[in-house]
Amino acid sequence: MIIDTDLLQALAASDLCSDYYGLCSDYPARLDRPGPTMNAKQIVETACGRIGIEKLSGPGRVYRLLAPADGIALNCIIGSSGYVETDLKMHHVGERSTFAILCNQIHQLQTGVTPDPPYQRPRCVAPGELIAIMIRLAELTFVLAAKLPTSKLGND
Repeated sequence: MIIDTDLLQALAASDLCSDYYGLCSDYPARLDRPGPTMNAKQIVETACGRIGIEKLSGPGRVYRLLAPADGIALNCIIGSSGYVETDLKMHHVGERSTFAILCNQIHQLQTGVTPDPPYQRPRCVAPGELIAIMIRLAELTFVLAAKLPTSKLGND
């Protein structure tokens, strides 16, 4: 998934990637710890009063964040090992990506090299960590929205 170069250049002028990579650093792999065993009820209860989320129907652990920045939709997919993947839709610029891919491409644009590891993701091992990660991801949607073309901002 290749993101428009003009959009990448606009985002490169923000703290989006350093903030995202900071999140990944704060919640690293920690492979010596088992993956989370939390269920949807625990996750939603832990989120209550901290961040609005809803469990999407169907199999898997996919949650929609209810209050990202205007024009942006963000789903969080929690893998069995606890890695949190994002599904990021930027409606008003017609782009869809993940924070891992977006930051990978911005890093390559800025430095000419691939980050190591190339597609970083935060990992949670408990419901409280997952909610803390979701809160920070929601905050990143506002950093993202601030750098998107203003002529296209708005809810679609």
